[in-house]
Formats: sequence, structure tokens, C-alpha cells
Amino acid sequence: MNGLISFLFGGKTLLKISLLTQNIYQDLESKNTEMIIKSSVIAAKEQKSCLLLTPELSLQGFPINLEKPIKPISSNRINQIKKAAFEYDISIGFGFFEQQAGKIYNTYCIIDPKGNIVGLQRKRKTFKLAKEDLFIQSGTETKDFVLAGMKTRIVICFGLRFPSLFQSESENPQLYIIPANWPKTRIHHWEALLTARAIETQAWVIGINRTKGIYNGHSLVINPNGEVVEKANEGLLTLTIDEKMVSSIRKQFPIK
Repeated sequence: MNGLISFLFGGKTLLKISLLTQNIYQDLESKNTEMIIKSSVIAAKEQKSCLLLTPELSLQGFPINLEKPIKPISSNRINQIKKAAFEYDISIGFGFFEQQAGKIYNTYCIIDPKGNIVGLQRKRKTFKLAKEDLFIQSGTETKDFVLAGMKTRIVICFGLRFPSLFQSESENPQLYIIPANWPKTRIHHWEALLTARAIETQAWVIGINRTKGIYNGHSLVINPNGEVVEKANEGLLTLTIDEKMVSSIRKQFPIK
């Protein structure tokens, strides 16, 4: 698979990831899907990444007015993403409104190159200030999964403010993915909280944000020592993360 280098000893891996700090066109599913697919081509073919990550609700955008009914994503859009993942040999993470049993969820999933869902998370903490809690059902489970040998967890946007969503009874995940539509008026909270979560968990923390309008990007990659190693305000950013750094820091300074 593109961008995945496996070591013979201990199954350690490097993971090459592309982040799309996306200008999401509000409620324009077709245009947003097209942008994600074009970015997946660049990430896979030019950047040699094995994973493309996009922001929260990257297919639709966080609604300007949450007092009107929420439209769930068309299954055709999901199928288009699956087809792109297969065709370009890349996993793709994306967000959308999902309808299940008559309820609407704010959902983020990662699809692998075979079209399988390897990670799916429904937003645990809805955003009361924007009345999200009145129209969107909160998820009740946190579902970890393995991504290139790394235990991984998705925490969507507002959930970043709740440290309990990052903790585990057993070993903490090695990678946290935080897709968001986080406004620039509170962007200093965003960086401070992402950094705090990396320090608390001694894990890689990746925050992927929306840009344009009331948003200004500021997607961040923070290493297990709490240091910002990459930052982007718009477009595609590619980097490699190393699982060995997690195990090394946890061994040097055990806190769990």
C-alpha cells in the first residue's frame, strides 16, 4: 500500500498521511465530493500517502441554520468515495450526516482501498451553543480501530473539550484523529486543547479543520511530546508519523 513502511522487528510502522484543510461548500455534496476525490488522487499519486483525512462533515458542512431539518448524506456520495479509495489505492476519512433508525448522527468514517469501513465514529458530544444537541443524536460508543498497526480513535470537534473521551481503561490509542468545523474566534482553544490531549495521552494528535468564512484552517499535527510539528491553513499537507515515537516516550516517562 502507498506510504506504508513496515519494519521487520516488532511490526513498527511509519504512516504517511495527507490532511485536507478544506473549504467546504455548504450543503453542496457533489462539489465537496469532487474536491475530496481530486485531493485523493494528488495524495495517492503525487504524495504517495496511504491515508487522506478531511474535516468534520466534509461532504456537507456544519449547517448555518440548525433550526431546519437536517438532510442525511446520499448513499451515492459514499459509493463515490469508496470507488475513489479503490481506484487510487488510498484510505479516505470523511464526515457526513448519517440517518439510522430515524435519527440523524454527525458521523466520521475511514474507508480503506478495498471499500471497507475500517473506522466509524458518531459524534459523542454535540455542540449546544449551535443547538446541535436539539437536532443531532449523540453517539453512545467510542470505537477504537487499528490503522497501520496503530490503535486509533476519532473524536469529533466539540469532543476535544472532554479529556475523558481520550482515555482508556487499557493502553491509550497511539493516534487520535480530530476532524472539526472549529471557528477562528476560538482557534486559540483549538491549539491549546489539541496540545493538551497529546501531552495527556502521549500520542500523535491530528486536528483537521475547515477553512474560509468564519473558519481559518489551522490544521495541526502534534507529536506525543506535545510539540506542533506541522500546521496548515488551507489545502493539502502531507507528513509521516512514527509509531515508535509513542512507545519510546511512554517508556521514558510512564504516566499510565
